[in-house]
Amino acid sequence: MARLKHVLVLTILILPMFALAPSLVAGPNEVLTNRAPVDSALPAQFVEQTLRVAVYAEGNTTLPLYASGGVSTAHHVILIQLLESNGYAVTALSTQDILDRKLMAASFDVFILPNNLPKDEIVTHVMDYWLAGGGILSFDSGLGYLYYHGMIVPADTGDYALVGVDSGPHWGFDYITNITIGERHSTAKSYQQSDIISVDENTTIHDKSYFNGANPTDFVPLFIEMGSISTTVGFALDNTARQGGRIVQLPGNCSYIPAWETSVIFDSIDWLAPRPKGRILVDFTHDNWIPIDAWDPYNEAYAMNQWRNGLVNRSYTVDKLHTSLTLDNLESYDMLVLPMSNANFSSQEVQAVQTWVANGGGLFVIGDDPGLGTIAAYSNYLLSPYDITFNLTSGLGPYGAVGTYTVDHPIHEGTSETEYGGFSYINVTGDAYPLWMYVGNIAAAGQEYGEGRIIVSSDGNLCTDTLGIIERDNFQYLMNVANWLTAARARILVYADSTLSATHPNFVPLNGPVAQALNDLGESFYMTSDIVYFNMSLFRDDYDMVVFDNNNWFTNIYQHHLIDFVEEGGKVVFNTWALDAATGDYFGVDLVNGIHSPPAVYLWESGHPIFNLPATYGETILNTTKDLIFGTDALNFTTYTNATPLAGYAAAPSGVAIAIGAGGNVIVNGPLLISYFDDIDDSTYPDNVELWINQIAFLYYDRPTINHPDDVTYMETETGNDITWTPTADAGPWEYVFSVNGTPVQGGSWTGAPLTFSVDGVNASITEYELTVFDKLGFGASDLVILDVTEFVPTTTPTTTPGPTTTTGPGGPPLDPTLVIIIGVAGAGVVIILVVVMQLKKKK
Repeated sequence: MARLKHVLVLTILILPMFALAPSLVAGPNEVLTNRAPVDSALPAQFVEQTLRVAVYAEGNTTLPLYASGGVSTAHHVILIQLLESNGYAVTALSTQDILDRKLMAASFDVFILPNNLPKDEIVTHVMDYWLAGGGILSFDSGLGYLYYHGMIVPADTGDYALVGVDSGPHWGFDYITNITIGERHSTAKSYQQSDIISVDENTTIHDKSYFNGANPTDFVPLFIEMGSISTTVGFALDNTARQGGRIVQLPGNCSYIPAWETSVIFDSIDWLAPRPKGRILVDFTHDNWIPIDAWDPYNEAYAMNQWRNGLVNRSYTVDKLHTSLTLDNLESYDMLVLPMSNANFSSQEVQAVQTWVANGGGLFVIGDDPGLGTIAAYSNYLLSPYDITFNLTSGLGPYGAVGTYTVDHPIHEGTSETEYGGFSYINVTGDAYPLWMYVGNIAAAGQEYGEGRIIVSSDGNLCTDTLGIIERDNFQYLMNVANWLTAARARILVYADSTLSATHPNFVPLNGPVAQALNDLGESFYMTSDIVYFNMSLFRDDYDMVVFDNNNWFTNIYQHHLIDFVEEGGKVVFNTWALDAATGDYFGVDLVNGIHSPPAVYLWESGHPIFNLPATYGETILNTTKDLIFGTDALNFTTYTNATPLAGYAAAPSGVAIAIGAGGNVIVNGPLLISYFDDIDDSTYPDNVELWINQIAFLYYDRPTINHPDDVTYMETETGNDITWTPTADAGPWEYVFSVNGTPVQGGSWTGAPLTFSVDGVNASITEYELTVFDKLGFGASDLVILDVTEFVPTTTPTTTPGPTTTTGPGGPPLDPTLVIIIGVAGAGVVIILVVVMQLKKKK
């Protein structure tokens, strides 16, 4: 995606050098009818970040036992050099590294198989990474591993499917001359469907119709053999509807990287990298009785597979911990799960977890029948810093027990009952409170501790595939637990509702456009889809921003609470089909009428940041071919003096669609942005995600600032003259450009620390030094300092004896400032080239 920031930086540097609905009824803004299919693919991130890539670097090319043929090579070095030279944080992982559990979704965004196959002893380790939500980029023969282990066609697990070898052949090798683009996609943004690419190499080919038939909702044929529309040469799998992270399969054995494929590799890495709602860690170091997968230790007939897959399908990552509980191991995670721990914790582990929770972590402890070993006692030791314990002396809840609640809590949204089987009771004191009750006994409890949160559940069956997760509202409750625990430090509250159609972009709100925008920004948030629970959270917790995406249900009677929220310093991005008049007045808009089909929206101020940063919407009109068949699809406004209109329903200012109001603290959207999930600007991303991310970023973050150091004056040859700037970037620092008399002479990444530049060695002159810094969104700030260097004046020292006069002072002749600039520009050449390459090849 083109971005204003990239254009600006390159110009500066080059020119001088050349959730589920609450009930099965239609909402008040919904007409139940057949819907056109909706593309639910989640877009990649727009915000600058350094992606972390692990490359499988195994020198032993012997085929593993599961491979019935093909080849495995060791051409990882060239790929690693390419990625490192383009700004990626690359780690080469050996088989032993992966055995040592270094491949974790929280540690690496993407794992690459450069035409090699994981050894037999790490097959499940790589599966753990993928099932946790990690992205996999595979070249050529790597497909054999993915296919055999059910990551391409789950029903064919255990079948290598190699043409000419296996009975069910679905992939093989052939010499390919040219390929065409099968589908325009974020993994190949440089190419259009009309393009023809010359390949001229022997590479893997795939049975397009079979792969697509097995994955009808998420298979993307990226490259097709020219003249053979049934054969793909590269493809992508989104996997949002089943299990695991995203997958991209590309041609080539990585002995060299053809020029046409370089941008595809970079785009693929960006698309594959998860941007999670939260990172979850499940402890496997304390003899826990509940596994997730069949290969886990302490395996029973039941497992938490559906629980994990449900979380990954809602934009979480879920890693397994096989080492001890230390602060270093916990710091990358938002939520820790302890499932029926049957080995005791060390005092160091108890302290580490306590510190982590107090700093904002979310702890989920799962207990069970007090007669099952020492699970409850060991869990109580871990829980000793808090006000929740398992009852060790009495009480055993029966199988089929139904939990209810009398005091509402955010985790009850969309639920009314949970079911348990053979569980212990829970005691609470102090600040802890019951969450679920069974005939007067506590089955689950919660507590806020420091900046963190804790939920303790009394039954392991609740989470397991065969015994509990499908009962009553158990699944929804467990999804709510993750939503709440991972949001302990959240400063953003979201309301996003949906119709009852599975094709609605907000049907699973954590996969909807607002959630994706916030995940792309890397901001923690708490999601609600029921207006009652939204209102509860608004008053219960402390937030800086509300994002209000009201498409279907009546929210009018609650909207006025947003006035108080803004009065107290909050920011609101607001979208509704039914506006409360008083709230509209405060926000600066007056409702004229509703519009009953998604209208075209004309961007009157198309250069405004809400249309350009960090995602550049490349058109002056916002339109859509989608129609979700709402009763009201847009609201037409006029604005008061406290609001600024930015877009409307006609080319000339008439009929306001988007405005900034309430003193710059609210953005009001008239059209229901949920309907604008086309890609009118051909960016390969849904237009509504671009708009949401820009509007949230514009309001939520302060612009970068930069101080103005004093101008500098010194005499030629004097030394120790520096200029130090102390810029800030609320959204996160990214890079800087340093210029002398308007000519950039230095640039690169900026960590957020002060920037100091020496201005010694300049000839008598007046020189302008300017620093420009950019944040991760593309917003910049600049400051200019004047250097005034006066001519060198010799100092004469009188002597007491006759003789010549002696001149003292700093040695060496003054330098020509023009020469300093030339040297600086030449020296910056490498830096400038590096920045240009990073911007064109890498940045996401």
